[in-house]
Amino acid sequence: MLKADSGRGRKREDWSIWLYPLVLNEFRRLRAAGLKFSPFVLKLVAQNVLQNSPHPIWSASFRPEGSNKPLIGKINKSWIQSFQDHYSIVLRQQTGKLSCSPAKQEFIDRSIAYHLGRLCKGFQSGELDENLQENADETHFVINMDNSHTLGFRGDENVKYADVVSGRVSMTMVVKVTGGRSARISSPFMIFQNDQCSYPIRGVPDNVPDVSYSSTKKSFMTTDCLVDYYNERRANWAGPGGATKVQWIDNVSSHNLTPEVQAALDNIRTQMIVSGDWQGGGGPRTSGLLKNPGKTFFLKMAAAAVDEVNRQRTKEIGLPGDADYLPPMTYARKAVILCGLSLNTNGQRDKKQLSTGLQTIISRYRSNFMGSREGLVTSFDSNACTLDPEQVNIPDSQCAHGSS
Repeated sequence: MLKADSGRGRKREDWSIWLYPLVLNEFRRLRAAGLKFSPFVLKLVAQNVLQNSPHPIWSASFRPEGSNKPLIGKINKSWIQSFQDHYSIVLRQQTGKLSCSPAKQEFIDRSIAYHLGRLCKGFQSGELDENLQENADETHFVINMDNSHTLGFRGDENVKYADVVSGRVSMTMVVKVTGGRSARISSPFMIFQNDQCSYPIRGVPDNVPDVSYSSTKKSFMTTDCLVDYYNERRANWAGPGGATKVQWIDNVSSHNLTPEVQAALDNIRTQMIVSGDWQGGGGPRTSGLLKNPGKTFFLKMAAAAVDEVNRQRTKEIGLPGDADYLPPMTYARKAVILCGLSLNTNGQRDKKQLSTGLQTIISRYRSNFMGSREGLVTSFDSNACTLDPEQVNIPDSQCAHGSS
C-alpha cells in the first residue's frame, strides 16, 4: 500500500499548522528526557502545549467558526495520527533483550493449548462450574512491565525511555477475576518491596478503601505472601453455600497493565517529566529515574483502576434473538469468556468464544489441546508440567490479614 507524501492528503486547519511545530518541539524535548510515548501520551502533551500557549486567539477554549468543539476537543486520535504521519513518527520497540526465544515461546503456546483442552473437558463433563472459577494473576510493575514500545522517528536505532520508579524499586499488583455471569474483579492486593518484609510498612497505613497490601524482600509473590493474600478478606470471599472454589494461578490471561492503570501511569509520568520531578533533582541525567510518588499513591491508583473497570460495560452487539447477539456485560465477564474460564453467553462452551490469539494457538497445537503432552517437558522445566488447577478452599471463618 502506498503512503501519501508529507504535505499531501487532507488539508490541515490554520491552527493545526501553527500547533504542529510546537508539539514537535515538546515531543523531541520530552523524548530526549526519557518519556515513554504512546499515542495517548502524545495527546496529553499536545493538549498541554495548547493549554499553555500564549497565542492571542488559538487558546484551548477557542471554537473555530462552524464548529461546536473547542480546540482542546479537536486534539483526538485522528489529529494525533495525522501529526504522526506528517512527521513520520511510528511505534518503535525498545532496544534490549525483553523477548523470549522461539523455543520458549513454543513451549508456552503448547502449554496454553494443553491447559485450554483441560478446561474444555472440565466444562463438558460438569466437573467445573463456571461460577466457582477464579483467576488470580500478579502484574509486576513498573520496571519492564510495559509493551516495550514507544513513539519515535522512523529510522531510529536506539530507543530508550524513563520509568516511574522508586530508585529501581518495583511492586506487584495481584488481581483476581471471578467467573460466571456475575464476573467481576476483586479488590487488588499490592506487594511492596521491603527488606524486613514489614507489615504494616512505616508511613504506609493499610487503610485505603478497596485495596490491601503486604511486602516481600523483592516485591514478588512468595509462599508466605500467598498465605497473606488468601487470608485477606478484602480480596477473597467464600463460594456460595461454602462451595470449594477453583483458583487458577497465572492463567492464560495477559500480563499487560489494564488501560485504566496504564492511563493513570501515563498521566503521572507525563506530568512528572513536564514538571521536572526527577530522582535526586537536576534533570534526567542525574539518575534517569522519576521521583517515587509514594506507596499510598499506588494503593489508591490500584483501587481506582479496578473500580473503573468494574463499572464499565461492553457495548450491545446485534439484537436480542439474533444468533450473534451479545448483551452488555462487565469487562471481567468478557475476559473470562475470551480466556476460556467461563461458558459463553448462551451457556455453551465454544472454541469461537476464545480470543483470536488463543484460537490460533489451539489450531497450531491441536494435539496438545486434545491431551498430548508433546513438547511440555523441556530444558526450561525439568519437572513434568501438570497444569492442573490449584484448588483452594476459602472458609467463611478465615482470619483477615490487616483487616479490622
